[in-house]
Amino acid sequence: MKRWVVILIVVGVLVAGYFGVQAYSQSQARKDIEDLQTEIITKGDLTATVGATGSVRSNQTALLSFQTSGTVDFVHQSLGERVSEGEVLATLKMSSLSSQIILAEAELVSAKRALEDLLFSRQASAAAQLALAQAHETLEDAEYVEYVRQEGYRASSDTIKGAEANLVLANEEVDVAQQRYDHASGETSRALALSNLISAKNKRDSIQRNINWYLGSPTDGEQALLDADVAIAEARLADAQR
Repeated sequence: MKRWVVILIVVGVLVAGYFGVQAYSQSQARKDIEDLQTEIITKGDLTATVGATGSVRSNQTALLSFQTSGTVDFVHQSLGERVSEGEVLATLKMSSLSSQIILAEAELVSAKRALEDLLFSRQASAAAQLALAQAHETLEDAEYVEYVRQEGYRASSDTIKGAEANLVLANEEVDVAQQRYDHASGETSRALALSNLISAKNKRDSIQRNINWYLGSPTDGEQALLDADVAIAEARLADAQR
């Protein structure tokens, strides 16, 4: 009899424990639900994000090789920019280059300066030769002018004879014009005759002046100017020959 009582008591305790645990679990579940926020179900777009791991690489690659090494100083192209053959992509700092390249750069600068000096020297030489030729020509012109201005060298004998013959004809024209003026009557006729007479005399006087110049010699003032022109030309030639 006591054995059954014990069994019933044990069963009762187990049943009571079970329902107690259930009640406690439900109470805790209600507390957890109270802290949650709810939302009315709606229809919309679903965004799905897929995550993955791996290595990123470009579709096209090119291997660049350089003839020297150094620190990049400036990049001349932008990212994604197209370039043509022969374009400079980047320049290196001079301080980061090898001593051989720095020396080669210095030699290049010296060579360029030497070339510029050579070209300048050739230009200077050409200019000096031109100045010398011009000085020679100026002196020759000055000496020629002085020579042909001297007595006996101003004109050839044929030129002088031709001028003297023209003077004879001019004197005859003056005589004829003078006679026509002397015999002219009426104001208009005399005015026309006087005009012809004046023209004839001017022509004769011009021929006479030419003959006098052909047979004459330079004055002291003219000779001084001629000598000065020659002296100046000689000085310029001497300066150009230095």
